[in-house]
Amino acid sequence: ERARHRMAGDAYSNDCDEAIRGKVEGIKTTAFCARMFATIDEDGSGAIDGEELRAALMELNVYLSDEAVQNMILDIDVDRNGTIEAEEWEVGIVKAQYKVYMYLAMAQRFAADAEKEYLLAGASDRKNSLFHLRMRIDKITPINERERMIG
Repeated sequence: ERARHRMAGDAYSNDCDEAIRGKVEGIKTTAFCARMFATIDEDGSGAIDGEELRAALMELNVYLSDEAVQNMILDIDVDRNGTIEAEEWEVGIVKAQYKVYMYLAMAQRFAADAEKEYLLAGASDRKNSLFHLRMRIDKITPINERERMIG
């Protein structure tokens, strides 16, 4: 049982590394986009509004101005109804300027999953590798809107 959890932790660590490097397989990206959308859509309306998007970005330690959040919605919102539906999200979040947010969310989720599995496995020897993954995640986290616009 411990070996199974250790192997699962290693797999999540590898997934985290791929997300940090922006080298995630298409199928994982599609599945993650769907999960990410469902998580952000807190009220279950089937659409993401400005407040939901802002809260999700803050969870990622990304703090954008009201204007920047609104611009992100306008850029992704194809039907111009003021919200982002699932189909728009999947297409829009992989745009070059927003892709970092998807990779950041993926990396954080995979790191958390790896940590859980390593705890269940009693794999204390993996603490150092998790620490280094989290440091690498911090490096891809935009510090502010200016860095997002430059990067």
